[in-house]
Amino acid sequence: MALADLGKYDLLDLILASSWPEEKKADTVLKFNYALSGFLSEKLSSHFDEKSDQEFFELLKKPDITEQQVKDFYSSKVPDFEGVIDQLVLEFKKMFLMKVYQNKISELKKSLSGMEKAMEKEKTDIQTNLMRMIGDESSTYEQMLLYCEQDNWDKVWELIQTLPH
Repeated sequence: MALADLGKYDLLDLILASSWPEEKKADTVLKFNYALSGFLSEKLSSHFDEKSDQEFFELLKKPDITEQQVKDFYSSKVPDFEGVIDQLVLEFKKMFLMKVYQNKISELKKSLSGMEKAMEKEKTDIQTNLMRMIGDESSTYEQMLLYCEQDNWDKVWELIQTLPH
């Protein structure tokens, strides 16, 4: 069980996005990448000073700049740049997933609470079964959240397979 194991799973699969419309998937990836870039900037900022910022902006002004030149610049400022980036991406992915799962738990509990209030006087078998299913799904997300905290991504994946897609 290690954070590195998270790298073998696709983000969209871990948030059960397979049935989402393509536009919603793309929007989620864009939001994730935007937030990730801010996270990386914050975490890497200690490696840069005003002089290195100026060097970087000068590099970016070159019309023939390549991706390799940008990587080389970062590598010259951040020891083990590739390894650091890989680790930070995994840390952010974990935080993102935990937030998604926490939000889903809150949403399910709110739904369950609303149903209980609406059915205080009379519960049909259908309503009772629906409430049980929502409770089961909430419990599954709570277990997934626990496994996330433990970096047990294989167990998270097993639980995902039990949820409705």
